Amino acid sequence: MIFALALTQQASAETLLQCFGYRLSLAATISHYIDINGLHADVDGARYDVHEAAAAITLDNPIRDGQPDTNAPVRIEINRVDGRYFMMFAGQPGQAGDWSRPQDQGCKAVTPKF
Repeated sequence: MIFALALTQQASAETLLQCFGYRLSLAATISHYIDINGLHADVDGARYDVHEAAAAITLDNPIRDGQPDTNAPVRIEINRVDGRYFMMFAGQPGQAGDWSRPQDQGCKAVTPKF
């Protein structure tokens, strides 16, 4: 529920999330930090555009060092209510590269930053 409260405000408030999920290609549990600050977010060194909707926050258009980052997920979607997320990689239409399974924690607010 803390996650839902942290993301009910506009993403213009800086928020740090830690997301736990699973990557099929590694057959392993993984984690990511997502630093949302207004219209942009930093994820594993790539900068994303942030789009807000009532049910989800979507991150897309990854840029690293001023160039499109072809190794980063092309889209990340985070459910505002339960914190579940998925990451889409290029060349994997319809498949999530990383996602939170029921046994994973999904995304949780680590601490709102001021």
